[in-house]
Amino acid sequence: MNKTVEKIPEYLRIKRNEIMWSLSLQQEYDPEQIRKVFNFKHLSTVTRILASRPKEWKSPWVKQ
Repeated sequence: MNKTVEKIPEYLRIKRNEIMWSLSLQQEYDPEQIRKVFNFKHLSTVTRILASRPKEWKSPWVKQ
């Protein structure tokens, strides 16, 4: 398998986290709503991902 294909899951995980952070910050979704959007079974997973957001992170999709 080539290296690009091997990196896809990691890339998608990073983008999923960024989308979750953006929903939380810019769209004001609460963790329960985000859990439903991404079909997570446990709210603790969403809470952990949201807590991992870097302090100075800004959404690349929202122009301000």
